[in-house]
Amino acid sequence: MRRHVDFQRMIPDHQEFASVLADYPQASIHHICFDIYDAQATLHGRRFSATGSGSVEDPVTGTASGVMGVYYRKFMNPSVSETMITSKDMR
Repeated sequence: MRRHVDFQRMIPDHQEFASVLADYPQASIHHICFDIYDAQATLHGRRFSATGSGSVEDPVTGTASGVMGVYYRKFMNPSVSETMITSKDMR
C-alpha cells in the first residue's frame, strides 16, 4: 500500500476470506505499507489470519515480519546481506 492512512483504516472482512483464499484455505493475507511514520521503520505490515485460525488479525508476529523481510530483500534491496525487522502493533 502507498498511504499509511489507508493502511490504518483497513478493516478485514473475515467472512470473505474463505472465498478469496479458496485454493489456499490455510493462507493468511499480508499487507505491506511503504509510507512510514516511524523514522526507524523501512516498512509497516499487517497480517490478516486464515479463516479457520481462530483470530482475525495478528499484526505483531514473526510471520508478518518474515514476509516483510523477504519482500524487502527480494524486491526492494536485493544487494543487502542482512535485514533487521522490528515489529509493532499497527492497529
